[in-house]
Amino acid sequence: MADLGKDPAYATLPSGSTRSGDIWMRSSTSTDARIGNSTWWSVLHEVGHAVGLKHPHDGSGSKIMLAKYDSLEFTVMSYKAYVGAGGRPSNEQWGFPQTYMRADIAALQHIYGIDWTTRSENNEYKWTPGSGNTIINGVVSIAPGANKIFLTIWDAGGNDTYNLSAYKTPLLIDLRAGAYSHFGTTQIAILGAGHEASGMVYNAYKPVDGDIRSLIENAIGGSGNDNIIGNEVANKLSGGAGNDTLIGLKGNDTLDGGDGNDILYGVDGGQGLGRDVIIGGAGADLVTYITANMAVEVDLNTGRGTSGDALGDTYSGAENAQGSNYNDLITGSGGANGLYGANGNDTLVGMGGDDHLYGGDGADRFIFGPGKTGRDTIYDFNVNSGDVISFKGNSQFARYADLAGSMKQSGSDVFITSSDGDIIILKNVLLASLSSNDFIF
Repeated sequence: MADLGKDPAYATLPSGSTRSGDIWMRSSTSTDARIGNSTWWSVLHEVGHAVGLKHPHDGSGSKIMLAKYDSLEFTVMSYKAYVGAGGRPSNEQWGFPQTYMRADIAALQHIYGIDWTTRSENNEYKWTPGSGNTIINGVVSIAPGANKIFLTIWDAGGNDTYNLSAYKTPLLIDLRAGAYSHFGTTQIAILGAGHEASGMVYNAYKPVDGDIRSLIENAIGGSGNDNIIGNEVANKLSGGAGNDTLIGLKGNDTLDGGDGNDILYGVDGGQGLGRDVIIGGAGADLVTYITANMAVEVDLNTGRGTSGDALGDTYSGAENAQGSNYNDLITGSGGANGLYGANGNDTLVGMGGDDHLYGGDGADRFIFGPGKTGRDTIYDFNVNSGDVISFKGNSQFARYADLAGSMKQSGSDVFITSSDGDIIILKNVLLASLSSNDFIF
């Protein structure tokens, strides 16, 4: 029998000993093991030893893990509640890990191989604000002792979804391998000394061979202002109500902003891999390629991207578009659009509606061709940077002489009014600074 001393539990690592893999638990432990409390953590910890896991601080002359990973957010084998903590964990009563964590799963896979059978079908993982329960396919699978969520998900395949539709608070849902999601402060674990856990649901690391079956494919946000990030496979990200930001990353993604004024990223930080379906929904939504590593052509009128990182993307319900930091072509629709060129020598085509045009840095071209109607505003027209306005094919203004009589100064702005009543406003521009060099006919 092992002498437990002051320890609540003890286990032996696998070896040739007759006690190899044995676990002792103190019978006088003051609390029963319930998911999320310290006794539950002790059980996870000692079972971890019994199957071969060591403490992060073990080792002679070196550590098993780098100090920046030595905490309960990475492994139940740690004595540190959070990175840099000292002594035994001092978490709140229900603030302990509910499952093995990211590093534990990776280590066990290294020792015993990868389990590709657990939850290998299409699964929906659902959480609600009124309970810490993890619900898988409609069944409560993890029921902690309090309304706290602190766990890691390993999923072996299928087409899977994180469903947070019941939440009204702003959410961070991140589907990348090894990343975490955060659903608000009410259910967050307090790790001691006022330290909150970084997240609530952590994704397992991707296996070392790069197998993507364990990735979660889809996410459903709530009615708050959510940030939802996909991963390298084909994702379906649904923002729901609220002003959401959806980032598809690689893969052929579907981004559905839902209600609210949403920002929809069609590229992966410059990778531009995949043909994405971008759905704005209700509200004033923005599709952006600001992180693209090449120029894009975006046409909200046809609903298609035709060049660069936008090639193959389709749009519906998106009122506004932002290009890259290269020489982009951005075309609006028949409604009111906000078109943003960003850096580069961009071409912006407003089409119909009352449009708001921002060329950004560079020598930009603003197109007002035949059939252009509405009241459009250019917010950053700069005669010194090479910006020009093109009236090619526009019968209203066939030459500079036609245009000159239609321009007037109104306060700090220049108004260009056609005989049909259509108006172009150049914000913060002096009429005296304009010349024929600023226009193309």
